[in-house]
Amino acid sequence: MKLRNYLTAGAFILVIFGFFIANLIYTPPEISMSERRKLAKFPELTWERVVNGKFMREFDDNFSLDSFIFRDTFRTAKAYFARGILMQKDSNDIYVADGYAAKLETLNDKSIQSAAEKFNKVYNAYLKGHNVYFSVIPDKGYFLAEKHGYPGIDYEKLVSIMTSAMDPDMKYIDMFDQLEISDYYTTDLHWDQSKIVKIAEFLGTEMGFADRLDKEYTSKELSPFYGVYYGQAALTIAPDKLTYLTNENFDSLKVSLFDTKKLEYYEAEMYNEDDFSGVDPYDVFLSGAEPLIVIENENAKTDKELFIFRDSFTSALAPLLSDAYSKITLIDMRYIDGSLLGDYVEFTENSDVLFLYSTLILNSSGTINVSIK
Repeated sequence: MKLRNYLTAGAFILVIFGFFIANLIYTPPEISMSERRKLAKFPELTWERVVNGKFMREFDDNFSLDSFIFRDTFRTAKAYFARGILMQKDSNDIYVADGYAAKLETLNDKSIQSAAEKFNKVYNAYLKGHNVYFSVIPDKGYFLAEKHGYPGIDYEKLVSIMTSAMDPDMKYIDMFDQLEISDYYTTDLHWDQSKIVKIAEFLGTEMGFADRLDKEYTSKELSPFYGVYYGQAALTIAPDKLTYLTNENFDSLKVSLFDTKKLEYYEAEMYNEDDFSGVDPYDVFLSGAEPLIVIENENAKTDKELFIFRDSFTSALAPLLSDAYSKITLIDMRYIDGSLLGDYVEFTENSDVLFLYSTLILNSSGTINVSIK
């Protein structure tokens, strides 16, 4: 009995000591690829910060949690324990239903109202007299939450708030019935570009540019694609394939991104495969999060322009609209304040305007920056 106790205690001490030594020599990565975020760095060590407790608080609450060895393995084990033993239906607010990972969301009425008010300010400042439309992209919870007993957004109420609060001259386009769960990636929040040609055609019908669309594309696949929910859930889910579409007209398109430091545009690529190995592989589409993106088509059959106020979903959609306009300007007010648009964007008379946002962004509209009085 004593020998067994000694062996047990020795094994325990060996494991603890082994992990201690391993963590001393382990160099944690700067970025968690699975969680799509920067990991906490070792806190600044000064006598003042030790005395006032800031050093230990940052060490315990941030650095120690982000920097231990086998961190992702432990996260996965914890997630499976919570689901398999504790019978929790979600992991880190991510649930899996019908093979698709989705995020738990409930309606934030004030956020939806705030989003509409911000869009109205932009409309009144820049867009009166233009053909202005707005539409809402449902998140995956629209197809999964109620069906599988999860809390979800009241989508009818969301649309009701938006349509009631938005300026009546802004036409609402309802695309909810145009989409299905199979149009989305299983591990990511976004829609699959290869599945949304129908959305480009639908918008074309509603906005009057359907006859200018090129409907013939060739596709290229990149894999494996692990979406943002894959890492957040810490569960083992089969990866997706990221597919992007192109045609012969894309070779003549000019894509420009706005440099917020130099305050000027520089040329970029429609699809940059190098970004597939970055923090967010979805950045393949138009380089991901950018305040302003311009797509110019010198071979367009029209001189009309399109301005899209948008979030990340539109990075995959905009290329499919590029044949229909001489110029498309994408505006992401999460990264440029709406009050500054007059300095960097010229809203021409011969243009259409579309406000296109996902329910996820509308439901947390504090990220949309509009300080117009």
